[in-house]
Amino acid sequence: MPIDQGIKYRELSQRLTSPRLKESEEERLRRWLQGCDNASLFSSSCSTRTDMKSNSTRSWAVFFAREVLGLIFFMAGVYKVFQLGPLNHARKYFLPFADTFLPVWSLWATGTTIPFVELIAGGLLIIGLRIR
Repeated sequence: MPIDQGIKYRELSQRLTSPRLKESEEERLRRWLQGCDNASLFSSSCSTRTDMKSNSTRSWAVFFAREVLGLIFFMAGVYKVFQLGPLNHARKYFLPFADTFLPVWSLWATGTTIPFVELIAGGLLIIGLRIR
């Protein structure tokens, strides 16, 4: 690197690390990441508009995720309660662990309770009750 370019590089790096320039660069970068163009960098409506847009998008994404998760839980609960039956659910999925260190009564209790918990929790997620 020639001496001239080395001096220019050092001067440029010193200017970029100065506190005054660094703050303005951070502000420009923050606004650019929010989706504002150069013409609206100094207007306050730029960040408000994108914040509202991102909040709206985020709320729809949370709603969609909550509904999908609620449907998964609800349908699993419907199958386990009404088609398989809670006692058969416990026999099929929990009693194979009867010869382990777990007590058999806890396997029966958990195996018969989980289908109802899935059904109720899925229904509550779908209707949106107690989400916060």
